[in-house]
Amino acid sequence: MRKVIALALVLMIGVALLAACGGPSLKGTFVNPDDSGDYIVLKSGGKATVHSGSIDFSGKYTVEGDKLVVTISFLGIESDTDYIISDNETKLIEQTWMETVYIKK
Repeated sequence: MRKVIALALVLMIGVALLAACGGPSLKGTFVNPDDSGDYIVLKSGGKATVHSGSIDFSGKYTVEGDKLVVTISFLGIESDTDYIISDNETKLIEQTWMETVYIKK
């Protein structure tokens, strides 16, 4: 019985460690293939930069399953944009009427 409990404990710790390691990293630069001046940089600590045209917007991001939410602040007003994370974390699809696609560099 002790061996079964020990084995179960080892398996639980192993699963927890694998979950903590996760898969590919979402951090990086995601570029709109139709406009290289339109990109999103996701950094460690949940920090983000959205570059549009010649303007950089600083912000933060959160991930919930396959959903990315980027929050930027401009003139004291916060704005959220939702993205779907797809293709093994190499593609972001903006959830607006345009559904802009961003590809990881």
